[in-house]
Amino acid sequence: MSDKRPYRNHSAEFKAAAVRMVEEKKGRKTEVARNLGISVSLLETWIRNSKGNTKSGARSKSNIERIRVLERELAEARMERDILKKAVGFFAKEK
Repeated sequence: MSDKRPYRNHSAEFKAAAVRMVEEKKGRKTEVARNLGISVSLLETWIRNSKGNTKSGARSKSNIERIRVLERELAEARMERDILKKAVGFFAKEK
């Protein structure tokens, strides 16, 4: 059997501190990873995620606003549809 490392769960603060350390050391990922006792690939994943958070936050805000606009337009279209249904029913009875 292969010896597997126990699963470790790192806090958000630990991840943020690790990313800051890489930024301060100007890209010395291997040194930071070795000092923290983590793999370089894990550290690179944290760096990639930290850069993506700011972009996704901005995107989610614009998406939320877009959804609100679309919901308003949908409500207006449904109201117009209901009015037209009533008008068609009214004029159909006259004939």
